[in-house]
Amino acid sequence: MSTDYTIKDSSVKAISSYSSNQLNSLLKPIILPRARSGIHHVFKSIEIGVTVTTRLAYHQQLNDALYELCAQTVPLQNTNIKESNEELLSLFSALELCFANGDDYTPIGQQIITRIVSHYPAITPQVHRDLFWFYGGDCLHFLSDDEIQKYQTLEERYYDLSKTDSDACYRNLRAQIFNMH
Repeated sequence: MSTDYTIKDSSVKAISSYSSNQLNSLLKPIILPRARSGIHHVFKSIEIGVTVTTRLAYHQQLNDALYELCAQTVPLQNTNIKESNEELLSLFSALELCFANGDDYTPIGQQIITRIVSHYPAITPQVHRDLFWFYGGDCLHFLSDDEIQKYQTLEERYYDLSKTDSDACYRNLRAQIFNMH
């Protein structure tokens, strides 16, 4: 399964699509290993947008962004003990393993979200609302009834659309339902 990436070059204003192999060879000198798991991520200064079509890939991308935010801000939190900060970051590693192995990721995802809400109020407003829906359970208590209704509609439409179109784009459908287009 090949992932397509889109690179936006601000100096040229051109958008080109590359396969993951082409992207890896182009960006090899600027890709850094993520210390916690050896997975590679690209410098944030490079504007890279991943073409996301599946529901899972979309939420994994949001989860990666949340990890990056937590990795930068959690160690600076003086209100929590160091072990609590390390435990939160280690939960992200466990979650990543669940995604990679196809294991059930919802309990760990719920743990991450509820821990952020209860222990890191400065980070909470920056958690993407979609992650509250995606992990469900106790995370749903933090969504309004209107949001829950929109997410239910989104899931139903995505499910119906994915039956007939295997390339159904979750992100685009979400934007339509949340009136972003």
